[in-house]
Amino acid sequence: RESDTEFLDVAVIRLPHISNFTDFTIWERKPGVFFRYVERAEWLGEPDLLILDEPINGLDPQGIVEVRETLKNLNQKKGMTIMISSHILEELHKVADTFGIIHNGELIQELSKEELEEKCNNYIEITAEHTEYICTVLESMGIKNYKVVSPNVIQIYERLEESGQINVELTKKDCVIDTIRVAHEKLENYFLELTK
Repeated sequence: RESDTEFLDVAVIRLPHISNFTDFTIWERKPGVFFRYVERAEWLGEPDLLILDEPINGLDPQGIVEVRETLKNLNQKKGMTIMISSHILEELHKVADTFGIIHNGELIQELSKEELEEKCNNYIEITAEHTEYICTVLESMGIKNYKVVSPNVIQIYERLEESGQINVELTKKDCVIDTIRVAHEKLENYFLELTK
């Protein structure tokens, strides 16, 4: 429709020769544009499978958050299965529940988010001066699986997808945080080891 193309640079390609899928659609989009309208767009319908290649490339931080929330809503509210191809491991970790590692065109490993976290030992890292008080606040939030690894560094091994919310709660309790981040060095190392 003409009104759609005013807002979207979307190409819809039907592949009738693929008989295994009743509704198989490939969407090609300009960074950021597609996701601002996808949830309310009637023309999208409700495909069983949505395949996205590098969906956050070229987006600013607000656009990345919008994409993340849109994908979660499409999955949780519409029951849509979403397959994402990306090299941005930190973002994949925030939205995916199953990971497939492909090397030279071959799937070499498939594992759940929990299995990946176990293998990689991902964690939220907080750097701050008053770690003793921060630990007290963390425990009041129900966070027990953490470790003070140096006088100014705390590593949290649970609720990894909630680093932003943890930061908000700590700030509300007057904790002064220098940095907070989800550490994925080991995730990257795990990927590199598998694909050597």
